[in-house]
Amino acid sequence: MENEYDVIVVGGGHNGLVCAAYLGKAGLKVVVLERRHIVGGAAVSEELWPGFKTNPFANICNFFQSRVMDDLQLRKFGLDFQIVDPQVFKPFPDGRCLFFWKDEEKTLKEIEKFSKKDAKAYLDLERDMMRLAQRSGISVLKPPPSLMEITSRLTDPEDQALFSKVISSSYTDFLGERFESDEIKATLSHLGLGSMVPGGPSTPGTMLCMFYAYLHRTGLAHGAGNSSAFFKGGAGAVPQALARAAESYGVTIRTNSEVARVVVKNGRTEGVELLEGGMVRGKAVVSNADPNRTFTKLVEPQHLDDAFLRQVRNYRYHIGFFSMVFALDGLPNFVASPGDQTPGPAHTGVIDIAPSLEYMESAWDDAKQGRLPEKPFINGTIYSAVFPEMAPPGKHVMTMWARTVPHKLKNSTWEQEKERFGQRCIDVLTEYAPNLRDIILHYKFYGPEDLEDTLYLTGGHIHHGDMTFDQMFSNRPFAGWSDYRTPIKNLYMCGAGTHPAGGVSGAPGHNAAHEILRDWKEGAIS
Repeated sequence: MENEYDVIVVGGGHNGLVCAAYLGKAGLKVVVLERRHIVGGAAVSEELWPGFKTNPFANICNFFQSRVMDDLQLRKFGLDFQIVDPQVFKPFPDGRCLFFWKDEEKTLKEIEKFSKKDAKAYLDLERDMMRLAQRSGISVLKPPPSLMEITSRLTDPEDQALFSKVISSSYTDFLGERFESDEIKATLSHLGLGSMVPGGPSTPGTMLCMFYAYLHRTGLAHGAGNSSAFFKGGAGAVPQALARAAESYGVTIRTNSEVARVVVKNGRTEGVELLEGGMVRGKAVVSNADPNRTFTKLVEPQHLDDAFLRQVRNYRYHIGFFSMVFALDGLPNFVASPGDQTPGPAHTGVIDIAPSLEYMESAWDDAKQGRLPEKPFINGTIYSAVFPEMAPPGKHVMTMWARTVPHKLKNSTWEQEKERFGQRCIDVLTEYAPNLRDIILHYKFYGPEDLEDTLYLTGGHIHHGDMTFDQMFSNRPFAGWSDYRTPIKNLYMCGAGTHPAGGVSGAPGHNAAHEILRDWKEGAIS
């Protein structure tokens, strides 16, 4: 087996595959080394039960970038998606509900059911956030600018004030200034809580999650707006298409090939050593692993100085993640949108169970004390309502996430509590869809430790680290190292621990590849 390459990509997650495909297309000799039997990382689709194709970890690919789709010709390699409509279904305990549609006018009519004033406030929010995203000069497809560069571009005092609020305010404070309906505030504030940032809606800095979404919307593969895109074949269709594209560009993909360490000599990488033994040599190495795993597991500490290692040790992974996958004998019948077993508006978008700011705050109060929330806030999808081929005829697959859970429990362990907490989550869902327990055929729960063990995600953090302001933009992953390079010459990073951070976007892989190609052309890699 050939063991000398121009570039070695460690990890076959979607960003690693994006990076490899761009490098291969540019004519470099590239190998991807993936420890599991399949590529994709968290963006995989697996048949957990015969005929039921599930998305255990990554469910929605809203942020996938048009440029990556087009540059790598991913449609040619089978990647297709459908914009679901409505985008969001938000049921409330009193039997009311709120739909967010692709059509703005329909969404405004939904909001008006709760507050006519808030319908106008929503239009103002859309306008202000898109304007700020565009004027800030922050591109998800380029290395991030510094804070000084961002603020120098925001010459309008209104933009400056808005940016200051966005990076420092809580959802509660920011939305409280603009909206009067508790239901509307709860609907808008769920974004990012419990998956991107540690905190409840009143935690300062949580508004950054909303800004992050608007930044991605400037280049989405499915156009502007609050679109929710489901990929045909499930989330795993993304890495499968990327793998086909990469191989067509000459990239070698090796599964069941775990990297034990990055080989470093005289301050530069020479390749990697495999766990099974043997070395793969490369002029450059790209890590798709998170910053902690890269610099505490793959790179030996003697190759890094104390100041850099201090940044690594202080990089935060506070958010746990709990995934629930179900095979269903029919569809949930929601009290707030009752119907028959034909997929309807309540089934085809993102289902969001978080009725109020107080509810979400309570879940965070439990989690930060190391307790499992009594009332977890949950969202997810029924993918088979959009793509029936994901399940046998008349059956369905549903993935739900409990969004704010501790990685480590204070007085127990996940092994002891996983089943109990999963059943608690089912109880919460059943309050909104009373027939749910009757239609569950199979289920599987994944706690944070499962994600850490299975996917090698530090702390079970699917976004490779908290997405707080001090760990975003030019601080991601570390101040001075936001350009995908590292203190070790010819060692790069391309995962969600780099700008622009988490989500199935392909942006970190795209950006890392272009920086590597720049160094290659300038002769910095040899």
